[in-house]
Amino acid sequence: MRSVVDANIFVSAVLSPDGAGAQVLTAIEEGRIVVVTSEPLLTEIGTVLGRARFRQRGVTAATAAGLVALLLRGSVIVPIEGNLKLCRDPKDDMLIETSIRGNAAILASNDPDLHAPEVVNHLAPWGIRVLNVHGLLRELSTAAPAAEDAEEAAEKETDDGTS
Repeated sequence: MRSVVDANIFVSAVLSPDGAGAQVLTAIEEGRIVVVTSEPLLTEIGTVLGRARFRQRGVTAATAAGLVALLLRGSVIVPIEGNLKLCRDPKDDMLIETSIRGNAAILASNDPDLHAPEVVNHLAPWGIRVLNVHGLLRELSTAAPAAEDAEEAAEKETDDGTS
């Protein structure tokens, strides 16, 4: 499931290892979510996790770097131009543009500004849904695992005699 995941979900994952954000991170590690991201979003994740208030809560530079490294290895990184001006916060525009350019199915964020009707309506023609972390987890619980989909497709090709 191609998804743009906002930094706020990754922060939640790091701060609460048993929470919903951590479940999303596990799904990414298991390959059930294909993260679509961009260089500015990766920079934001590293910057946010590097803030003093997170260091005070035990988030180390190694933790932040490890998360960014995981995303660099397993994500689809798309170029964005930064020209979209839809939200009051340019960082939100960055998420929207990444979603569109990366052909994401879902933009996952806990930021209420991204759930505003103008954002949802802007993304709808591209088939992109805006979900919070719990909505993303619900979606994952009803979706077939990516590995099973690949196996089923391979079996179908064999059964059809197409390979």
